[in-house]
Amino acid sequence: MADIPKANLFEAIPKNLPHEWFETLVESGEIRIERIVSRGHASDEEFWYDQAWDEWVVLLTGDAGLRLAGSEQIMPLVPGDWVHIPAHVRHQVAWTAADGETIWLAVHFKTSGNIKYWKEAKPMDRGTYQKILNDAIQGEIEAQQFYRTVADKVTDGHLRAMFQGFADEELKHRRILEGFKEKPDMAIHFARVPDFHLSESMAASASLSMEMKPADAIALAMKKEEAAMRHYTQLADACGDAAQQKVFRELAAMERGHKAKMENAFVDIGFPEVW
Repeated sequence: MADIPKANLFEAIPKNLPHEWFETLVESGEIRIERIVSRGHASDEEFWYDQAWDEWVVLLTGDAGLRLAGSEQIMPLVPGDWVHIPAHVRHQVAWTAADGETIWLAVHFKTSGNIKYWKEAKPMDRGTYQKILNDAIQGEIEAQQFYRTVADKVTDGHLRAMFQGFADEELKHRRILEGFKEKPDMAIHFARVPDFHLSESMAASASLSMEMKPADAIALAMKKEEAAMRHYTQLADACGDAAQQKVFRELAAMERGHKAKMENAFVDIGFPEVW
């Protein structure tokens, strides 16, 4: 097995740094990655970096100010901030934190100019956002009412407990979705806006009803659980917030569990005519 190098960006830093410290970590062809450590250092007033290559740099710890030639304003940087400085854009470090280490990770590279930037997740437009949540909430309402009615009417104790549990969980799902819809601070952010085709799938599917034969109603309920599972998975995949993504993955897992339990019961007892 090849020797895999491993190190820590926050370790092995010299105790004495009379000057800003530059360390090349990886270099290959026209790409070089380096670590930069500052302790209150700044560029000399008359010195400007003027590089023949692009530099992408991210601040890992500390604070700093970056000055670009031609601008009177200093760009403040905090941990997590990154900047892409094109070749020959003159710049200097205006200041770095004096009370600790400021650690940078810089990637130097040459480019033909065709660069695509990562875009921060942004809120989906309100109309699409509301439609997705309204359709999902309506699905949860229908499922919860159906399961509760079945639980009240079935004669088998095992089925009664199973469907009552489904009804309780669908009510919880509905409240979670209503929370996203009604509270501005819970607005869902998406890294991309997929086409969920929710309205088409809702319109094409019949409504659950106790007027159906038990086998037909349960078969339809399983299909709806599968559709809900798929929609929540799509929402999770598109969501740009880790906590919200976790919520949708948990909702998808619960719907998958409902479907599996009904499939097992369907196989075991065939859902005789119990209502």
